[in-house]
Amino acid sequence: MPNLPNSLSILLSIFLMALFGCSKEYSRENGQADGGQRVAGTALYSFVTGSGVCSDAAATGIFKTGVNVTGTAFLRVTVNVSQPGTWTMTTGTVNGITFSGTGVFTSPGRQTIVLPATGTPRRDGVHVFPLRSPQMECNVMVVVSPAAAVADDYYYRMTVAGKPYEQHVREDNNYIASSGVDGVEEVVAGAGIVYNTRDDDPVPPGVTQLVITKALLYDYFNVTEAGFTAFFAKGDYPYATRKEFVYTSGITIRWQDEQGQIWDTISGDQPGSSFSILSAEPFRDGGGAYYVKVKMRFSCRLYNQETGAMKQVTGGEMTGNFGKI
Repeated sequence: MPNLPNSLSILLSIFLMALFGCSKEYSRENGQADGGQRVAGTALYSFVTGSGVCSDAAATGIFKTGVNVTGTAFLRVTVNVSQPGTWTMTTGTVNGITFSGTGVFTSPGRQTIVLPATGTPRRDGVHVFPLRSPQMECNVMVVVSPAAAVADDYYYRMTVAGKPYEQHVREDNNYIASSGVDGVEEVVAGAGIVYNTRDDDPVPPGVTQLVITKALLYDYFNVTEAGFTAFFAKGDYPYATRKEFVYTSGITIRWQDEQGQIWDTISGDQPGSSFSILSAEPFRDGGGAYYVKVKMRFSCRLYNQETGAMKQVTGGEMTGNFGKI
């Protein structure tokens, strides 16, 4: 069985996996160096790895189904230049979006490539873009939010240790209704109300995020749309448990509080807790992708991933999107 994802870093992305940006000197564009000097030859460079990922590539800007990104979105990635010269990089077109650029490295060492985005996203969800240098290959994940995520359609609310929390997805507050899956044949499906960070910016102080995952959906690549919808059938569901890195099927809730601490249900027992799906409505976004809009209600215990402290949650509700992506 696959490990349940830390969806606050994936989804959502991640939430998710792309926040390792560095602030470096930008390479000059159009083959032009300082003072008008030109550098002959093709550059040799590799991606800078770290924190368990192949590169620190990160997308900045708003990516939303059906909304053109040209001129408003970029991809930044740090490289280690071993031979100065001209460079050209493109991800090719994925989900209607292309990141590409060209320029020149005038000296060896670490530098940052900036790739402007063009195109219009066709589907929301987490999409993988390939990055290739003369010496290696990497991938970067870009989260596209659904066009259907309009004011007040998607939200979470709950009371944590007696303190109420509530967050809605609106056009003006940078929150998105994100979705994703983790695994291959046996997958965990996730939905969240998360803050859409840009580039290498951290989540601002005071921001909270909530992610709910449901496991396990078997034989994922052969699951029909009807079967995917049935996975979220109205009813009561148990919370997932973990023993020696083996996870059971069920629900996992992860919450990031206003201090940036991560709390979850799987790090401790759930006596007296409950989780129910109240409704599940399938729909397609503007690009034809298939989603199920799910309204959920819950009570639970949340455990701090670092300290093990526990907080009781009551009156929990969330409406989010689970995508067959």
